[in-house]
Amino acid sequence: MKIINRIKNKIFSKISFVVDKSFPRSKDFIIRKSAEALIKQRNLEEIYNKESILKRLSVVHIETRTRCNSLCTFCAANTKDEIREDRSMQMETYKKIIDGLAEFDYQNRVSPYCNNEPLMDSSIFDFIGYTRKKLPKCIIEIKTNGMLLNEKNLEGFFDSGIDILYINDYMISEKSSKKIYQVYEKYKGVYPGKIYFSQAHYETTEDRINNRAGTNPRMEESSSHKHNFCYRPFEMATFTADGTMAACSDDFYLENNIGNIHENSFIELFTGEKINALRKDLLNFNRSNFKACAKCDNNGISHLYDFSSFYKNLLPRH
Repeated sequence: MKIINRIKNKIFSKISFVVDKSFPRSKDFIIRKSAEALIKQRNLEEIYNKESILKRLSVVHIETRTRCNSLCTFCAANTKDEIREDRSMQMETYKKIIDGLAEFDYQNRVSPYCNNEPLMDSSIFDFIGYTRKKLPKCIIEIKTNGMLLNEKNLEGFFDSGIDILYINDYMISEKSSKKIYQVYEKYKGVYPGKIYFSQAHYETTEDRINNRAGTNPRMEESSSHKHNFCYRPFEMATFTADGTMAACSDDFYLENNIGNIHENSFIELFTGEKINALRKDLLNFNRSNFKACAKCDNNGISHLYDFSSFYKNLLPRH
């Protein structure tokens, strides 16, 4: 199945490239039709059914400290552009989020990080341990830039209960990259299929990188995508260090502030009036009423899925 999916992804990627280059004006049409297909396939009109909404949740980001130690020029959390107050999440706040997920036996992905570097939080292993205890069936994923990674804390991640570790080396220096790779090489066989390594220079802008709801320091705000659908608020919950819930992980400055876990339960936040108002707007292909969304150029669904969902919708139903 994995091989088939890789082949499909390559085919759709090539189709995407040809369409973008040969018929640039058709891109908006493809995106629109893809979104219509996804809305239909996943019955998103049922968003006002609380049980239906909770079933769609597949990713929970929890930024336990609002700090990163990298220089990535595409992210406002880099050490040169960060202007937010340095805040660390209290265990009481973290427990409220996780306990809220436990109320409906959440079993999908929990990521105790967002735009930050998780190893800059001294409580990260305690947070992971609590997550594993309360949500034994969930998938705990960590992404780290590796600059603080060593043998002790890599083992600490897995001893605490994570399932997957992504090491994204942004190649800040040759010395740092060498050290990161050595740790990866030593442990990739110890935890087979659970550690992934990739490299991308911190100053390199990839085609896939978007303007992050207007906060990407290297890109301008966008007004050309105000009439696009976005699936992220249907499947994702994102919290920052004080317990505030954002619309998604790109809502860096909490411009679409959904509420706080100390004032409302997780279920109330994720199924409440404010987030449902945003979802209703998105179902009507309207981003203009929510500040972060209005500036965002994210297509809102996977670029590879765009084409598969579009063509799948044209196939006869069985």
